[in-house]
Amino acid sequence: MLNYIKGEIYKVIKRPYLFVITFALGIGCLFIGGVLPKLLMAESILNLTRYGILSISNLLVIGINAILLIFLPIFTEDFRNKTFKNLVNVNLSRKQMFLAKYIVQLIMAVIMAIILFLFLGVAIQMLPPGEGYSNSMFIGFFIKLFSTIPCFATGIAIIDLLAILVKKEILICVIYYYGYIQIYAIIMFMLYRSSNTILRVIFMPAQIGNLFYNEFSVSACLLTAITGLVYSTLLVFNLNLMAKKAEIY
Repeated sequence: MLNYIKGEIYKVIKRPYLFVITFALGIGCLFIGGVLPKLLMAESILNLTRYGILSISNLLVIGINAILLIFLPIFTEDFRNKTFKNLVNVNLSRKQMFLAKYIVQLIMAVIMAIILFLFLGVAIQMLPPGEGYSNSMFIGFFIKLFSTIPCFATGIAIIDLLAILVKKEILICVIYYYGYIQIYAIIMFMLYRSSNTILRVIFMPAQIGNLFYNEFSVSACLLTAITGLVYSTLLVFNLNLMAKKAEIY
């Protein structure tokens, strides 16, 4: 299985679309941080300050969930090319192949996240501080972001489950966007101020919204990370169950 994972990573690196998208998004961050305020004099209009951007950072989470769709082709390539049956020579079960592809998606997602977080950090520092800003706010923001990585692993697992059920990439994107992301945003904005910890954990988007809405705390970051790990583990378990029944070509 390890050799299969290495081979899949090599295939992704040979087709550098992920890195092109990553650096395009990074340059977009730098444009917003360094160029846009000067072009539009937008600091006073759009509150393009470090404090202003970090105050609405929960919106970034919704955007990241949409970006996760770029990892879909890693999982669906063999569905699309009808080459799954050619993989019997690697002596892996369907469950192992699907799990390996999910692991490759996670590895590439973490690499992409680290690169984008660096771009984002530079872009935020290019903005004027704004009233109420402090360096602890900036550091806390990035710790919060890293603590949500297991939650984004949940999003990738949902995409893969849809891939097994639907197989058509365009339809998967439509269902994921109008189903998962829209419901995610609704739950986040309805429940992020809830003081009921159990309710927030059950509805993971509420916990993430609460994390970014409030000041940084280690306990909130740990709770968010654990919630994401539990959800992603449950979904991967379902992915393994569905792998046994999946129609492959």
